[in-house]
Amino acid sequence: MRSLRFACCLLPVTIFLQSDCIGGAITPVGVKATSEFGFEIFATKLIDGSGLIDFEDTPDFELDDYHDNAADWANGWHSGDQDAGIPGGLDEDGGLFTAPLVDEQIIEFDLGALHDITHAHIWQQNQSGLGVFLAPERGVDEFEIWASPTADGDDFVGIGLFYLHIEEGVQEVPAQVIEFENTFTAQRIRFDLNSAHSQLDNEFVGLGEVRFEGTLAAALLPGDFNLDGVLDAADIDALSEEVRSGTNNAAFDLNGDTVVNDADRFVWVDDFRGTYFGDSNLDGEFNSTDFVVVFTARKYEAGADTDATWATGDWNGDGNFDSTDFVRAFTSGGYEKGPRAVQAVPEPHFLPTVALMMIIVFARRVV
Repeated sequence: MRSLRFACCLLPVTIFLQSDCIGGAITPVGVKATSEFGFEIFATKLIDGSGLIDFEDTPDFELDDYHDNAADWANGWHSGDQDAGIPGGLDEDGGLFTAPLVDEQIIEFDLGALHDITHAHIWQQNQSGLGVFLAPERGVDEFEIWASPTADGDDFVGIGLFYLHIEEGVQEVPAQVIEFENTFTAQRIRFDLNSAHSQLDNEFVGLGEVRFEGTLAAALLPGDFNLDGVLDAADIDALSEEVRSGTNNAAFDLNGDTVVNDADRFVWVDDFRGTYFGDSNLDGEFNSTDFVVVFTARKYEAGADTDATWATGDWNGDGNFDSTDFVRAFTSGGYEKGPRAVQAVPEPHFLPTVALMMIIVFARRVV
């Protein structure tokens, strides 16, 4: 797989459906790829409707159209020796008819605005067979889908791993439909190809047409880094990991100062989530229930690199759960104050030293 840096890891999900679902068609306004063959076989063929054949006289419902099986495949895309807007993916040997590496091919679709995506409709490579080999084996087999809420940059998150079945090239075919288990919000969607049905490392891997299904998103929820529509522990953990990495990914710069650091964690907790440091279960309150949650996880002073998370006591974002997390939690001033949304912003205060020491001693006994 082509090496790229993203905000979170892929989910090991494989979902394939052949479906009649119609509605909310989203035609990308732009497309680019790591390579294209040229000679009318361009990445833009994936979004221009070429090769699509109206089905049952329903011109307003493009999603149920069939794709042709033209022998020249001038109505589709496959990889090649020409740059198509994303660096990489070319074999650069000067030979037009030598195929590039499949797992270096990426196709990126620009939807023009934020959309809540429910399905992908993909018309597979469906070129009629050529003399010395079966052209349909160029069709995409395994690929990954990534999503970004922005118009540019590498702030992609993984949606899942998917597969398409082979089309034989002997007749027109409908789209293969991927129904996503969870709706996600995106402006750009990438297909990161892993293999073609030929299983050759070097192959003119191809597709026919691509559409998405969903609705125009009202707005992106600030701080929702995994684009699942909620601000939860996964988001603050992703932010904490980014702070520790020191790479200053702009997607995590919540206060707009071009640096991703602890100040952005305060913005997420105080302003976006509207809670307090120490609220391990993110129910909006910091109280004794949160201690039960974190002590049960048995991460307290378990040593460095214990993969402690927000939910298991890592409130200062250093990856561990120790006394410094209690200091962070109590100095935020929210202990037993109730939900932040209905409280005036409290003046910072410190839990008495004796009480703090008692909690730490209790924690050591529990673990």
